[in-house]
Amino acid sequence: MIKLSNISFSYEKKREVLKNISLEIKEGETLFLMGENGSGKSSLMLLMNGINKPFEGEYIFKNEVVKYNKKNLRELREKIGIVFQDPDMQLIAPDVESDVQFGPLNLGWNLKKVDESVHNAMVICDVVHLRNRECHSLSYGEKRRVAIAGVLAMDPEVIIFDEPTTWLDPYHQREFKDLLKKLQENNKTLIISTHDIPFAQEFKSRYIFLKKGEIISDGDIELFENDDLLEECRLK
Repeated sequence: MIKLSNISFSYEKKREVLKNISLEIKEGETLFLMGENGSGKSSLMLLMNGINKPFEGEYIFKNEVVKYNKKNLRELREKIGIVFQDPDMQLIAPDVESDVQFGPLNLGWNLKKVDESVHNAMVICDVVHLRNRECHSLSYGEKRRVAIAGVLAMDPEVIIFDEPTTWLDPYHQREFKDLLKKLQENNKTLIISTHDIPFAQEFKSRYIFLKKGEIISDGDIELFENDDLLEECRLK
């Protein structure tokens, strides 16, 4: 589904923050990007969403080379949704229902399709009871769920989460884990950036470890038994 070949990226021609990244992600796969702050996780996710443009290499999505023109990027972002670390970056409408409706309405869907998709997303994220609440009055955990519902309502094929457990208490972490498992059951492709090892280990998934913009390991849950790797990535 996603194929990156020899991708390199930098901000304003300064030092490279992604170096010669090659990576394939299959449809329906759950992938964790592991690494300390500044390792390149967020830059890589923003590249997959089309926000960051590589200066070298090739990005292929669903067997087509990504071209960085307005039409192509719009299509890419309809298929690859991203949930940012801070939900306040995404909540732009005054109330919950309007916020979740915003994305689908801007895709030009008819109202029946919008209503169905919004309702389904709000049910999955358990925010139906919040639909008339003002966004600014929500708790952090509630804001996070509403932000996810807003992305889900657009029915993307891939959903990217940036440090999703940051600032979540144990109760809301369990809620979020249950939500991710629902998305897995619906065959969504999930890409999750985190340095939260206990949370990542809950999924027995695929894990990529990044250090200074380079992939240094790609494998399964057994990688967490490699103390040298964890220390090299400053995760231990």
